[in-house]
Amino acid sequence: MASSAIHHLIFLSFLPFLPVFSASNITLGLSIFAIGDNSSWISPSEEFAFGFRQLDNTNIFLIAIWYAKIPNKTIIWHANTTSPVQTESKVELTASGLTLNSPNGQAIWKAPLPLDTTISYATMLDTGNFVLSSSTNNFVYAWQSFSYPTDTILPTQVLSQGGMLYSRLTEANYSNGRFELHFMNGALELKVCEQSCLHDCSCMVAIFDGNITCWKKRLPLSNGRKESAIAINKTRKGIGVPSLATQVFKEELGMGSFGIVYKGALKFGSKNQVAVKRLDKLSKEGEREFKTEVSAIGKTHHTKIVQLVGYYDKRPQRLLVYELMTNESLANFLFSLPRPSWYQRTQVARGIARGLVYLHEECDAPTIHCDIKPQNILIDEYFTTRISDFGLAKSLMFNQSWTHIGIRGTRGYVAPEWFK
Repeated sequence: MASSAIHHLIFLSFLPFLPVFSASNITLGLSIFAIGDNSSWISPSEEFAFGFRQLDNTNIFLIAIWYAKIPNKTIIWHANTTSPVQTESKVELTASGLTLNSPNGQAIWKAPLPLDTTISYATMLDTGNFVLSSSTNNFVYAWQSFSYPTDTILPTQVLSQGGMLYSRLTEANYSNGRFELHFMNGALELKVCEQSCLHDCSCMVAIFDGNITCWKKRLPLSNGRKESAIAINKTRKGIGVPSLATQVFKEELGMGSFGIVYKGALKFGSKNQVAVKRLDKLSKEGEREFKTEVSAIGKTHHTKIVQLVGYYDKRPQRLLVYELMTNESLANFLFSLPRPSWYQRTQVARGIARGLVYLHEECDAPTIHCDIKPQNILIDEYFTTRISDFGLAKSLMFNQSWTHIGIRGTRGYVAPEWFK
């Protein structure tokens, strides 16, 4: 009998230190600590959990909401993406709101509340929504995670007009990545149709039916394509020189026939390191190369084609802004030490071949690059090959023969299609 009483006493003595709570309402004064994946508040059905989520193979934590029952424990919402915290950090619920504090007590993140609003309690709902209820009206949410989506929308969750979702930077890095999904006004207007055509390098004319349909047509006009979901088209944009960070023309990466390529940075975006090609020659050839490159690469979207971030076209300065390839060109890669393995060489060859197949057969407007050589094959940080420098490229019209175009390019690197 005494032994049984002792066992109950031991169990009860540890009860206040358990970090997992599954009560419907989370009362003021409760807190959880970053001590492991069990540091959480659970929804009544135990489907969802709110709390600290330890990142793989690290000692840092995110404030997050995740599926609690499935093995992967998939994260559906996260808060402190720019400043993950260390072990023993604390989330505390008080009348003034929900606050994340570092181990030394410094406030790192706080759920934003309307002015002069106080909280009565919090709840992890079975919908996956974590809410803070107002002290003046418990049926009114002073704050809810559904109003601040990250990369996921759940059933019953609404993405309001002006809202957006952000991709992760990588699978393990929850910082904002390269892609955003915007919810825009669903009413299609003539101005929207017009702007979509102006931003599409292959669009020559747009026809709006006054309702919900926008036809965008390219040359020859008999082969125009019909697209109604124009708001999500991938377009290239002009970039003003003020958008480029200072000292952009200090570090030279290489030199071409019509200009020099520099390493630079943009003042916006998560990946702001870029390569800037400045066309110095204002000859007809330089003018033609600039227009050809913007037009040709603007029609492409492929993992083996270097991405054009934007361009600047205002005399006397013309700039082409590309994503930065950290491992430079294939020419440098092949002759660097240690020399690349045969496996790496075959992967490079396959990557180039995939890019050429896309340009010749799969692109909207079939394109001959005309200058494929090691200096125009760039390699990124993952040793993925990218085809670049479309200044001599030639786009074909519908049913146009390869043999009806004058041969151009570098001696020894002429495309075999010219001889078909």
